[in-house]
Amino acid sequence: MTNINKNENYKNPLIDVGEYKSEHYEKNLNINTPGAVYECIICGKGIKHSSKHHTIVAGGGHEMNLIHKDEWDYAESIENKDGGFMGAFDIGSECVRKLKHIPNIKNYIRKPTKEVK
Repeated sequence: MTNINKNENYKNPLIDVGEYKSEHYEKNLNINTPGAVYECIICGKGIKHSSKHHTIVAGGGHEMNLIHKDEWDYAESIENKDGGFMGAFDIGSECVRKLKHIPNIKNYIRKPTKEVK
């Protein structure tokens, strides 16, 4: 069951998706994926620059605590008092599908942007 955490720095709860982190995460980081420029925060596999990937913004001292999209601008601002703010991480499209059953997860994941050529 996914944990939902209250944090005094944010109005909306943080969603902890740590239980979805792959047990092969470290091994996957060491696999060379041709054309990959990002790694998925959930599985560690390479994400190709041209592929669809999503981004999450994390806080509370853990990269698996997702911040609601309405608070991303605040989270990335100097006004943010969350000493555990982790920044933004990429998630591959396969791993996004693993999270789809979590209520309101769409409010915690940034959709892919089109690459500028």
